Amino acid sequence: MLTTAAPAFADLHFTVHTEARPVSTSEAVSPFLAMAGDMLIKTMFPDGTSESTYWISNDGSTRIELTEGNAQLKMMPAGSVMLHLASGSTVIMNPTDKTYRTLPDMAAALLAMNVVSQLKPEVSVVRTGEFDTIAGIRAEHLTSTTTINLPAVPGPAMEVPAAMTMTADLWVTEQYAAYKALAMASLPIASMLGLDAMASQGFVMKNIVRGSILAGYELASVVTEIKEETAPADAFQIPADYKEVPSPTGLGLPLGAQH
Repeated sequence: MLTTAAPAFADLHFTVHTEARPVSTSEAVSPFLAMAGDMLIKTMFPDGTSESTYWISNDGSTRIELTEGNAQLKMMPAGSVMLHLASGSTVIMNPTDKTYRTLPDMAAALLAMNVVSQLKPEVSVVRTGEFDTIAGIRAEHLTSTTTINLPAVPGPAMEVPAAMTMTADLWVTEQYAAYKALAMASLPIASMLGLDAMASQGFVMKNIVRGSILAGYELASVVTEIKEETAPADAFQIPADYKEVPSPTGLGLPLGAQH
């Protein structure tokens, strides 16, 4: 049987479709997390869906092109591009007006606030042994549960729970596992949230996420197209004619299978 080898230094190119779907839940939800979750969903998915195209390079740099968006997402309207480079810097580019914004280093900010030491994610993963074919790739169905302890909030008493939980159904493949690990290694905040544990399971082709911060919703993401190929030479560069502009408060970023 003949097999086709990937290029020696190939990059991974794939498209992800994400939906924020209303769901009913019988679990008691913290009013604080319910408010935060509702705000998150309405900011990031005002139309309920998002379509993004990704490139992951062999050095861990990531390019995300938001091919479907909403005008309410002022930070990332349709057509915007986000670059997260292996160096650690993250920028959002707007091809319409040829500008870019540099995002703050969230990991460094949490470290400075002494939040990192209080975040102790506990992750459990169960392999079901069931398989499905997604975008032509055979993927195994896994279930996971993540619990993250939340730091105490100083000042007036707030109804902030001691922890938040997240459950997920995931379909993973070992075929592109190296790219997943590369992308996670370039994101320090991933380990703080327990996301690096997912990288060890394989590349996520589909996931359905539910959690206390998504009260009333579930996020479902699926890879619709995927292939290994060499990225354009300028894929991970800011064009020379782009001008840097200040980054506004409140980030509307696309969520996909690989964040």
